Amino acid sequence: MYIIEKESYGFHLKFWGQITSKEMDQWVSESKQMLEDSPGGFCVFMDLIECQSMPDNASDYIRQVHELFMEKGLKRSSVVVHAYEMDIQPKIKDSCIETGIYLTCRYIDVKTTPEWKKKAFDWILYNIEPF
Repeated sequence: MYIIEKESYGFHLKFWGQITSKEMDQWVSESKQMLEDSPGGFCVFMDLIECQSMPDNASDYIRQVHELFMEKGLKRSSVVVHAYEMDIQPKIKDSCIETGIYLTCRYIDVKTTPEWKKKAFDWILYNIEPF
């Protein structure tokens, strides 16, 4: 499952459970719709803490959405995860490197980072490095 919510800073994305290819398709479509009215200069907080798995081709979907975000004016993003060794990590990180978003994206492991939420928001809102 996933949600996308508009927030004052931009967008809050949350994924949990086992994500299917069908859900990833829906996420891409919904992201396109939500970005139509976006004025640009926004940030993204992506919560993967409760995400258990994504399909093997998840990086294709993630790349597509990241490119949409960048085209519409993404400034910075934080991705929070429960454990860095999760199988989704390489998919997300590889996609971010390929699209260039890695320069503006920070990955924060909630297991090893005290005050992870504050650090995630300090990064996207104030450009304060979390590490």
